[in-house]
Amino acid sequence: MCNIQNDSGLYTIIGVLIGYLLAEGTRIIHKILRIRKMKRIIRKELISIKNQIIDKCDIVHKVISTLNNEKLLPASSVGTINTGYKQFYSYIYEHLSNNERNCLFYIHETLSVGEQILNNFENDFQLAITRGTFENPYEAFKAKFSDLLGAYDNVTKYIESYLKGKPINVLPENEK
Repeated sequence: MCNIQNDSGLYTIIGVLIGYLLAEGTRIIHKILRIRKMKRIIRKELISIKNQIIDKCDIVHKVISTLNNEKLLPASSVGTINTGYKQFYSYIYEHLSNNERNCLFYIHETLSVGEQILNNFENDFQLAITRGTFENPYEAFKAKFSDLLGAYDNVTKYIESYLKGKPINVLPENEK
């Protein structure tokens, strides 16, 4: 026969252990769901960015067109959506593959540089004229904006690859 007094201590320990496992399991599930939600927000943000790139390319085409006529068109535009990236990237970093991390970084850094180019265009152009930096500043800035179009094309490809779940390796390792 079992001694109830000795068994009650065992039941207490088992109860504490079960309680701990349930609490820990709940915490892990909440963490997994939170990470999934953050990743989903970043994916939705990428869809919006992809649409914004279309508008930015339109602005760049118009700027190039006016430069062809040796005129200037302000190139400033609204900033690219990056709230989710800024807010959640550090939290999900360890839960992303190397390609996903590099792809997101490249996308957002390229867009940041593009915004600087667009927003500083008028001042940079005036400085180039004043300082005589280029023999033909119109051609120099057309080339710069053509490069920016190429960068936007690359970013669009990287976004599409990320959204398909097969992010392009934007920083291939040196093959030996």
